[in-house]
Amino acid sequence: MGRQTYNRVIVAALIILSGAAIISGACDSTFVALPSAILGAHVEFLTEDSATAYCKRKGFSKAGSVRTSTLNILGLSMSAARISPTELVTPRSTKVIVAVECLKPGQTACTADSNGNIGSGNKGKRNFGTNNVGNDNIATAVAATQATTAVNQTTAAVTKAITAIAQSLPSFTHAIPSPPKTVPSFTHAIPSPPKTVPSFTHAIPSTP
Repeated sequence: MGRQTYNRVIVAALIILSGAAIISGACDSTFVALPSAILGAHVEFLTEDSATAYCKRKGFSKAGSVRTSTLNILGLSMSAARISPTELVTPRSTKVIVAVECLKPGQTACTADSNGNIGSGNKGKRNFGTNNVGNDNIATAVAATQATTAVNQTTAAVTKAITAIAQSLPSFTHAIPSPPKTVPSFTHAIPSPPKTVPSFTHAIPSTP
């Protein structure tokens, strides 16, 4: 329960969104905040096990470190999208990707520094991403805001496009002809019998 697998028609509508990418100079990784996808007519965040599939679709080799949360903790009313197999996951306990480290071919994942920070320019402890100040931050506040704005703008654009397509579809209503007001008569005239019956008297020849 809680999963809805999409057929080929709907799978074609799975569009991967960029999120907000932050390139870390020190460890040379790209961190993406709030990666998401359009599934059908809705924008959904991605399930935890979609990290590498997401990075590959964005042109990277694989995923490195990942930070997650649940739909319930984030207070989101939306569902989550799994990339492979493509399906919609609805339970509120579903873990979604809040930020992911995407790696190019040959790159290795960044390692945590002495304060538990992964990324570069972080000031504090257990931060993930770039230029965080404080403790336990993921990506950057600016990047998260940009990603949320991008998702909202994409949702509006998709809704507008679907509405336009629906309005442009031709109408297939067929007019049904009304039945005739009068039913034609198929009465055939039967000819009257002749008043006189013809005589068929034959002359009998005389004997010689």
